[in-house]
Amino acid sequence: MAAAPRCSSSAATRPRARTDRLTPPDITAVAAFGTENGTKGGAVGHLGFTADGRWRYVAGVGKASFNLTWYGGTGDGVPFNLDGAFAVADVRRRLGESEWWAACAMSDRP
Repeated sequence: MAAAPRCSSSAATRPRARTDRLTPPDITAVAAFGTENGTKGGAVGHLGFTADGRWRYVAGVGKASFNLTWYGGTGDGVPFNLDGAFAVADVRRRLGESEWWAACAMSDRP
């Protein structure tokens, strides 16, 4: 009968050293939409990381205008519009080699 393979202490079985952290890729997103009734909107955002993994940042802005109709028990609808915009920013700095972060964030809806 063949012996079952045994794992020895290797990189696959022992925890990675703190310096072996993987840095995620930067992500950028752009979105836009529109409909037949004039509803439209768009947004852009970015999530970034520095090469050493100490800094992380997020920024985004968007705006939309929704043209809607309310049917509240009557045969005729009441048209109305919802307008909105937003902005968001977040910056984080790793504290030493720990898993703790110092952060500054802002969000706004003008």
